[in-house]
Amino acid sequence: MSDKPRAKVAFLFGGYPHQSEIFLLNDLRALRKRGLDFLIVATKRLPDIPESEGIDVEVLVRPRFPSLARLTATLRFFFTHPLRCVTIFVKLVVGHLKSPGSLVWVLAGVPGALAIGYELCRRGVTRVHALWANYPATFGWLIARGFGTPFSYSGHAADIYVTGRLLKEKTELARCVIICSRATAEQLKGIVGKRLGTKIRLVHHLIDHDRLPSRSKTPDDTILAAGRFVPKKGFEVLIKACAILAERGREVHCVIVGDGPLREPLERLIAQTGLPGIELRPWMDHDALMELVARVGVLVVPSVVAPNGDRDGIPNILLEAMSIGTPVVGTRVGGVPEVVIDGKTGLLTEPDNPATLADKIGQILDKTCQIDAITGHAGELIRREFTLSDTTETLHGLLTD
Repeated sequence: MSDKPRAKVAFLFGGYPHQSEIFLLNDLRALRKRGLDFLIVATKRLPDIPESEGIDVEVLVRPRFPSLARLTATLRFFFTHPLRCVTIFVKLVVGHLKSPGSLVWVLAGVPGALAIGYELCRRGVTRVHALWANYPATFGWLIARGFGTPFSYSGHAADIYVTGRLLKEKTELARCVIICSRATAEQLKGIVGKRLGTKIRLVHHLIDHDRLPSRSKTPDDTILAAGRFVPKKGFEVLIKACAILAERGREVHCVIVGDGPLREPLERLIAQTGLPGIELRPWMDHDALMELVARVGVLVVPSVVAPNGDRDGIPNILLEAMSIGTPVVGTRVGGVPEVVIDGKTGLLTEPDNPATLADKIGQILDKTCQIDAITGHAGELIRREFTLSDTTETLHGLLTD
């Protein structure tokens, strides 16, 4: 019998559970079933959602406001490890000089991170794993530097391309870095260099094929997209593409599911088109969304590179649609081309081009491409490359190494 102690992992989140982070909840649920002992540390505890049910673990909330716990932890750490305290402070300041707003936010969070660090040590946590490369990983790095707890982190898209800070320092200290798309992995390698790049592991998010519905035998002509209403999602391009389809004589029914800061601009753009068939729907639970995916004519991922450099990795809804057998149209942005192979597993177009996007959507709805062959190849790819058991074992191994 191994003398290695039972692993207890602390997963670091921002807000938990968040509707736009269902892909992370899927990973946690699978790891829980695999027997991983873990708890969750969140900056803010959000109301439960259906997708967080079944994970059933303790959630610690990192103190954010002035409190005795924050003060005690800060004083204790400073007087116990003064040099280490100063070193960490200097690193944080230097690493955030180009982003004063981020610096203020991070420094304000240090006392709470120290309080959590002491608590995790008391609980015998053997690994701190940040689910995002930006703020969660910053606090994970701080806990690792301060208390010697083994550390790792995951990266996805904006947290590498835009808001990631101290990525070299984090990667230097990390046991491993888990990245979900080749495009993001290459971006991170370019930042941290060849030597630290050897710590990067490509691990796709889990797709539980058995939980997905079957493809409807009588799909309609609805055009579906879903995600946060933020620039990188390219939903304004999709709306313009729908207007072009209408100009070509097609009756358009397009549903965009989600929410976010661009809701009002998108509503105004829809009003400008004068098309009653384009609607924005609020977030729905995952099962209901998958039922919708199963009966629409096409799932569109119109991703663009946002002005700040943000872009998609591989949206999970894209993988789920391909597993279900729903035809997909995507753009050559981020990790999308890693799974959407033009003419083989879906249709692909250049980003930020409503006319060509309309062309591709029209090909699917008019059935002028080999839809059965395309969806068949797509399903084979997803079931081969995104298997639940293999991915779970890989994640478990990386987090307990």
